Amino acid sequence: MRASTITAVAFCLALCAAFGTAGCDEEPGPIVNNGMFQGIVGGEETDYEIYRGVVALYVPMGSSGAMCTATLIDPQVLLTAGHCVYSPGEGLDAVSDPSVMMVLGGKNLSSPVGLYFYPDPEEIVTHPSWTGEIGFDSVDMAMIKLSAPIETVETYRIRPDNDFGEGDTGIIVGYGLSSSSDADSAGIHRWGETTVQTKLSHFVNLGDPAGTCQGDSGGPFFTMVGDYLHVTGVTSLGMSGTCDPMDGSVDENVPMQYDWIDDTMNAFVGYGLADVPHQDPPATDSDSDSDSDSDSDSDTDSDSDSDTDTDSDSDADSSSGGGGDGSCSTAPEAPRAGSLLGLLF
Repeated sequence: MRASTITAVAFCLALCAAFGTAGCDEEPGPIVNNGMFQGIVGGEETDYEIYRGVVALYVPMGSSGAMCTATLIDPQVLLTAGHCVYSPGEGLDAVSDPSVMMVLGGKNLSSPVGLYFYPDPEEIVTHPSWTGEIGFDSVDMAMIKLSAPIETVETYRIRPDNDFGEGDTGIIVGYGLSSSSDADSAGIHRWGETTVQTKLSHFVNLGDPAGTCQGDSGGPFFTMVGDYLHVTGVTSLGMSGTCDPMDGSVDENVPMQYDWIDDTMNAFVGYGLADVPHQDPPATDSDSDSDSDSDSDSDTDSDSDSDTDTDSDSDADSSSGGGGDGSCSTAPEAPRAGSLLGLLF
């Protein structure tokens, strides 16, 4: 289908009229670098202990780069926004050359501690209607096949039905700004609760109490279906440059694109959404760490040290000495680390 050639300003004004959003009293301005493409405002940091299947996309561009968010919907497949991979006005085309894009995880992308480099993109496909221009006839969505599966974090299901509406609540997650005036707040993994304000065409307007901002583009809006979180929206744009959660942010309606996502999944990995081997989050417990036992360390045994055996030291054998062979200590393997400070913005 031929994409709409409506300008960004006219389109945003049309959305303003339809959604009746206060923030639209200000002229939207051009799309490029003005905050129309949207971080989590009014949310909380996750420390990368929850929603680990929500990752960051980064494309170096000269002395800076473009950053977005994406969701793992299969161990080898990501769902994100179309403008995160193909935006001619920004000089971005990862569809033609997926090797320009990195997939990252961690609680703070600017820190060398706990930064994960995940398998590189192998193939990128945008929605058939996406040409790089926002419009009612242009679906801002893309899928990424990775060169290898990510087997250490959870995957998320796609909501199959469109039976949600105004007043329904859910979760947004992303790596974007927590304030439009604080560039240093980008690159931190955050989540927040939000509410469906309106649905229009293939868009969902979200806000209250949390909303999105620059860098959250491509990230998920989750709703619960049964016992599982389902991807229900993909962050696309914002209704104002200030990222005020009450002004609203706009997501693509994921259930409306279920068939395309299913077909693309099949083309990528040879099976559809119904057959995805989902990796679910670990069971929750009552302590403050990220594992499923009731002690305060990060492993799943019943003692209070950091290994997986039942003795009181921190190595992986069953003796009480410090080393793995009873004689010398070895540090556990850390995730591959490196600082992106100075590259993100």
